[in-house]
Amino acid sequence: TVVLKLLQIAAADRAYFGEKDWQQLRLVRGLADAFFLPTAVIACPTVRESDGLALSSRNRYLSPAQRQQALALPRALDRAEQLVAGGERSGEKILAEMRRVLIAAGVERIDYVALADPDTLADVVRDLVVDRDRARVAAEQGTAFVGAVHDGRRSAAAGRRSAWRRST
Repeated sequence: TVVLKLLQIAAADRAYFGEKDWQQLRLVRGLADAFFLPTAVIACPTVRESDGLALSSRNRYLSPAQRQQALALPRALDRAEQLVAGGERSGEKILAEMRRVLIAAGVERIDYVALADPDTLADVVRDLVVDRDRARVAAEQGTAFVGAVHDGRRSAAAGRRSAWRRST
C-alpha cells in the first residue's frame, strides 16, 4: 500500500494520524506492527471547525447540504456516547439510535454503524452472538463506535474509542 511504502521510505521514528477515522488509525498501527516497522504510530485528537465538522482538506469542497449530512456522523457518535454516559448497555439500542440520528439528518446511504473491538475492528454486537470470549474482552476493554456514510460522490467515515462495555 501507499502508506506502507511511505513509512518504509521515510523510516521516521513517529508518524501522526488523526483519530477522526478510528478504523484507518487502527489499520495503520496494525500495518506497522505486522511489518516490524520502527515507526511509532501516534494518535492525534481530531481538530474541528466551529460547527463541529472535522478540519479536513476534503471537507472544504462540501456544499452546505453535504456539510450538514457530514455533521451527522460525529453527532451520531456523540449520541452514542450520551447513551452510554446515561447507563445504556444495549448495543442494539445504541446502534438503532445512531442510525436514527443519521436518517434524521437526511443521510440517504449509511454504509455501516457498528460497535467494534478497538484493536481488531471486529463487530462486537454481531460477533457476541457466537463468541463468548469476545464478549468477555468487550466487557473488560470497551469498544469503538464507528460508522460510514455516503453522499453519492464520496464516503465519510468516523469513529472513536468508547468506554461502552457490553453486559455479559
